[in-house]
Amino acid sequence: MDKTQFGAIIAENRKRQELTQQMLAQKLHVTDKAVSKWERGLSYPDVTLLQPLAAALGLQVDDLLSCRAAEKENDMTTSPIPHPSPVETVLTITAENRRRQRKRLLFAAAAVVLAVTVLVVLACSHDYLTTRVDPVPNSTITLTFYRDRLLGGTVHVDANEPFYLEGTPCEHCEKGPALLATHLPLMDNPKVLDHNTFSPDERYLLLIGKLRGGDYYLRLWDMTTYSKEDPVSQRDIAKEVLLTISDDCAPNTPTSLPALPLDASLLPCVVLDHATWMAENNLCLSFSYNGTDGAHYSGTLIYNVDDCALVAVELDSN
Repeated sequence: MDKTQFGAIIAENRKRQELTQQMLAQKLHVTDKAVSKWERGLSYPDVTLLQPLAAALGLQVDDLLSCRAAEKENDMTTSPIPHPSPVETVLTITAENRRRQRKRLLFAAAAVVLAVTVLVVLACSHDYLTTRVDPVPNSTITLTFYRDRLLGGTVHVDANEPFYLEGTPCEHCEKGPALLATHLPLMDNPKVLDHNTFSPDERYLLLIGKLRGGDYYLRLWDMTTYSKEDPVSQRDIAKEVLLTISDDCAPNTPTSLPALPLDASLLPCVVLDHATWMAENNLCLSFSYNGTDGAHYSGTLIYNVDDCALVAVELDSN
């Protein structure tokens, strides 16, 4: 018995029971699209549905599987139509369903293999562009910041021509070695570099992102000179601001913060975010922290990068 013959018996007896495809589907807890496919000979129902399907059509399971109900009663003028045996029909349906299941599994496996292959290729490839400076003001230098791998990896800077960049500062003299910067990883290895922006006077390049621990990555490059004797300096502005807050938190000063919590190194436990430039090389930052008095504080502060000083602090009203 083929699917077309079996679909015909389903359609004929469904109509005899005055059922729509949707009504039959609801009885069997399947979709009306599934019933439509059965009746059009595109697929067989699952073997587990044969008994409830026969009952819904007012048939015995053997009659459904033998397609006897498809014959018109009292029609003795034509030769008998050979009927498949119920066992033969069950075997046919089972084999067809297994073929469909294997095909679905093959498609699913192929999709998984394709997705894994794409991820492996991406993870092993290079040059994931993060942001670009084209060119640095008052120079012919073009900087490209990128991650060398999609998963993990390190954010690097590439330059179209050599220039000198200050390396990690010494603990004693606080001066870093001059590195010839044509291809270098960024200091402190940020997890992500969101964007960069120049100060109003185009002297400073501000790099903004996140560190792997979740802290705000805020680095300032002084682009005044690029020589070996006086390389581009790098400043951790987030740390500078926190140190300035701790030094300038005396009560009743314009830049004091109430109930300021300090960590073991006496650095304020303050979250900084949303850095934007203002006039005169002032940097506006949002801040938030849980005070030692149990209250939550947030607001904005203005930090002058030339003078390394807080200009103003404004607390949000609760």
